Amino acid sequence: MIIQRIRNNEFLPGEKLPSERQMAETYNINRMTVKNAINELVKEGYVYKAQNISTFVTKDDADHRIYFGEDLTVENTGLSAILNEAGFVIESKVIEKGVVKNLPYLADKLHIKNEISTLFL
Repeated sequence: MIIQRIRNNEFLPGEKLPSERQMAETYNINRMTVKNAINELVKEGYVYKAQNISTFVTKDDADHRIYFGEDLTVENTGLSAILNEAGFVIESKVIEKGVVKNLPYLADKLHIKNEISTLFL
């Protein structure tokens, strides 16, 4: 029912869900059933819990989430964390620095006027 309400935009992205107690009363079910359902929705990416605050609808479309690995119940993890866990060392390195002048393509992509498109790299 909650997934359907999210898909029907009754619960909007970023919106706080009713409390577990309120949902138990609304749907006339046990509070533990609501708690288990919410935990499942967290695993599936429809909602997230803000510790000691409440549960909120995720801001991105859960049907388009990217999962790493075979276990779809694992929460999404950043690429750096995945590579570090696999034993790779992640580092940043400056390979060149200088001044770039009058590049209309970069000015357009950075939404700056071409007259002031000098970039310090």
